[in-house]
Order: sequence, then structure tokens, then C-alpha cells
Amino acid sequence: MEILMSELGAEESVPWSSPHPEPPSSAGDWFSAGSLQGRGFFSDLGAVRRKPSRADAEPTLSKSCTDKLSIKQVTSLLSFPTYHLIGVTPNAYLSSLILPAMKYSEKGFARAFSRNGRLSAIDEKSLPVGYSFHPFIITPLRKDFELKFPFSKPLATTIAPSSSNPLHPRDKEDPPTKAEQKTKATNLSALYIHHPRSPPHPNDPTTSNPVSETLLNGVHQGHTLTSPSPKKASIISRFRMLQLGRQLARSLLHLSDPPSTTGPDLHAPPRLLLGTADEAVLAGWKGLVAARTYGEAKRAGEIALHRERAKGLVTRVLVAGARAGHAASKHAGSWPRNDADEDWKLPSEEDRSR
Repeated sequence: MEILMSELGAEESVPWSSPHPEPPSSAGDWFSAGSLQGRGFFSDLGAVRRKPSRADAEPTLSKSCTDKLSIKQVTSLLSFPTYHLIGVTPNAYLSSLILPAMKYSEKGFARAFSRNGRLSAIDEKSLPVGYSFHPFIITPLRKDFELKFPFSKPLATTIAPSSSNPLHPRDKEDPPTKAEQKTKATNLSALYIHHPRSPPHPNDPTTSNPVSETLLNGVHQGHTLTSPSPKKASIISRFRMLQLGRQLARSLLHLSDPPSTTGPDLHAPPRLLLGTADEAVLAGWKGLVAARTYGEAKRAGEIALHRERAKGLVTRVLVAGARAGHAASKHAGSWPRNDADEDWKLPSEEDRSR
């Protein structure tokens, strides 16, 4: 909140007292709950918030980036479907976070992420096997590091009196030009993925053909959301992630089958795979393949349930406001599950052949 307050005008950034109504009784009530507004109620420091979107944006139960990063310190960077394929080890956690000096507030970051902040009440003994609290190291860049680039968001010119960040250079910047004042965030995204196993470029076999996409509101440019179809989905969409996850699970289950001694299916599965694929892992793969919907695949098997439990425990700590050095939040309760769009499924083989 310190960073958000410092980016607003001096008159807008002064904290104000907010009413503390009873916790909402249903998921629908959470949309109108003042304590969840991403840009409001500055006096509720440490509270779990919605994304700080525009006031006229559609309501969402998606948490702010700060809250998501806080939870990742316990659940790791693995998400669906990678937690079915990669084990939760110390290497799966974020080790450091590097950011500009103007975006760093020592007090705010300590409250949000450190062992002495709002996560101090986490009982690591109650977490599922493999999960623990891994606070990352926060490193601000040097004050003289140039962060400007063409069409970047212009910096404000007056520093808010309530800001606790002495490194913020706003009072040293020139006023933004008229062109900068008209700068707006775009709804276009450019996606570029290059890796050693990219297929050869059709016009030059000696070079690879990386993934390149232009997305408009999350959909391939040139398409609309009025009639969803697999062709419109990005390679990083939930649809593609589920599709790829199931393909990998099928292949791994085939390798994990007892080796055939006769017939065309003769194969010798790798010993390492057979030695590490325990019953919980195999159950997750089977559940991923057999699931009828995205929601079922996401929660298939014991491994997925362990992650849900770890996420639930750390979320309850955040929502309850059990943090060292701060008064407990009056909005204690649990965050409603954001699963309103999980009942869709992949087209069957029969549908794809039509």
C-alpha cells in the first residue's frame, strides 16, 4: 500500500478510517466488501485484497500480486499442472526478488513477506510434507539505475507526505509531458518463447521456430470471446496447460507400466522413473487423465490435495491478520475459493475428429 499511496496525488494518498462491517456471509457479498477493494481503505494495512483494478472493472476474487507472492513463499512456484509433474523441493521456491529502488518500501515489504510480518503466525509443523515457509530475499536496485524506456508509465512529480520511502525520486523528476500524460496501459500482450527444442523454422532448417503470439484481452488477436474454441487459446492458457498436462501424464503412465515381454508394446521403462513414481504421483497422473473437467483435474490425487491444504493454511493466516507487530484484522475469516470457471472440459477424441 505504501507504493500505491506514493503514486497517487498528495491529497488522495492520506490514509482514512474505514468502517469494519461483519465478514461477508457468501461469495457474492465479497465483491462489495470494502475491505477487499484493491485501491481503497489504506488504513487496513496487511489485509488481503483483490487486484487493484480500475473502479469500473468487473468484480474478481483474484488476489493482489502481493498476496499471491506471499502465498507462493509456502506453496512454491509450482501450480497446475506442474505440481503433478515436479516435486516440491527447495529449488521450487523463489529465492530473491529484485526491484527498482523507487518501488521499494522497507517497512511495507517486511510487513508483507518477512518472517516478522503478517506471515509470522504460520505453523510449519501443520503444513503437508514437503511444504515449508521460504521467505525470499528482497534486493532494491541502485538509486541511479535508469529504468526509463519508450512509452513507459510516467512518474508523478510530487511525493506523498505519507510515503515512507526516502528513495522515491518523484520530487526530483521533471513534470510529465502532454504525451506522457496521455499514456495508457494496453490490453495487448506479446508472447515470445524460445527454447533449444523449438521446431526448425519452415524457411530455414538451421534455425529454430520459437513460439510467438499476440494476445488481445488474453485471446489470439483477430479472434473474439463470443464463441470460444481451441484455436483461439494461447499456448499459456489453462486450456493448453490442461491439454499438455494430460499428454505428459499419459506418456508417463505408459512408461510406468510393467515392461511387456511380448508383442509390439515391448519396452523397458527407465528404472529411475519407476523408482521415483510412488503411489501418490501415479494417482495424480491417473486422476489428471481421467478427470472430466478442469476443476477435477486440478484437484486430482493426494499431491493436489496437499497443495490445496498448504494454500488454505497460509491464506487463513493472511486473512485472519495474525501478524507480528500489527493489530489483528477485523475482517477475519476465510477467502472464498475462486473456482467459478472450472467446470469446462477438453473436447473428446470423438469431437476433435469431426
